Amino acid sequence: MNTLLDFSRIQAGRVDAAYRLTDLPRLTADLASVFRAAIEEAGLRFKVEIDNLGEPVCVDHDMWEKIVLNLLSNAFKFTFQGEIEVRLERRGDRACLTVRDTGTGIPASAIRRHLLAPARRQQSQDSQGHAGGFPGA
Repeated sequence: MNTLLDFSRIQAGRVDAAYRLTDLPRLTADLASVFRAAIEEAGLRFKVEIDNLGEPVCVDHDMWEKIVLNLLSNAFKFTFQGEIEVRLERRGDRACLTVRDTGTGIPASAIRRHLLAPARRQQSQDSQGHAGGFPGA
């Protein structure tokens, strides 16, 4: 619930972020590594493609961690075969994070409920409303 409130505050522009220069490729790779064992143990391929951004990026570490871990948690919950991929790349003057998977997707009616729920794998009968990756940083 706290994470949902955090994201609501971010969307409303009411968050006190603590931005600092960060080696974003390293931070992102470290966060992604938290899921490697569980993903591979489930028989899935896990690809992490992190480009050198060429310079440090100003981010709030707590917010970045929540974003990356929530995206990976949801990919893991809804992917039962295939792969999960994390990609960080530079696009112009921005860093772009994408989490892509071959999962069933999250039914459109359940997106708000599932996106911020704790990681738990469950079979989904409804493959409609597939939630896409997360562009932008």
